[in-house]
Amino acid sequence: MDFLFLYCTAEHFLIRESHKRSAEMLLERNPRAKVSKTKGGCDKQGFPMKQGVLTPGRVCLLLHRVYL
Repeated sequence: MDFLFLYCTAEHFLIRESHKRSAEMLLERNPRAKVSKTKGGCDKQGFPMKQGVLTPGRVCLLLHRVYL
């Protein structure tokens, strides 16, 4: 699997987790790219983001290691 690393712009920080968007900027390097999807990562302070948490602020979740 090939990974493509991109420079982050302000537009990247405004999309929500699991938000789909057009991948026009990827077409230069990968002509097969049609849609990109944000799948997870860490916020600005290094805390992991979890899909499915429907609160605007930060919450403390007790998760088993399997679900991290």
